[in-house]
Amino acid sequence: MHELPLTAVEFSLAKVLMLKKGRVYTREELLDIIWGQDFTGESRTVDVHIKNLRKKIRDAGGPPEIIRSVRGVGYTCE
Repeated sequence: MHELPLTAVEFSLAKVLMLKKGRVYTREELLDIIWGQDFTGESRTVDVHIKNLRKKIRDAGGPPEIIRSVRGVGYTCE
């Protein structure tokens, strides 16, 4: 097991996804949970942070596919 240097947002995303494995979260749900309902940025912000999180997992020797995209819906953790 490796320790990953995560940002606060990456850690929060990983925590939310891992606490309810198998549950699919929409981008909007993740934005509300992580950034709050007052967030006015783009929903694609979630995609950027998920991409960075997957890269860190892969670089540490872990399976990047642990965070799965569900096309047209959002993200889930296996």
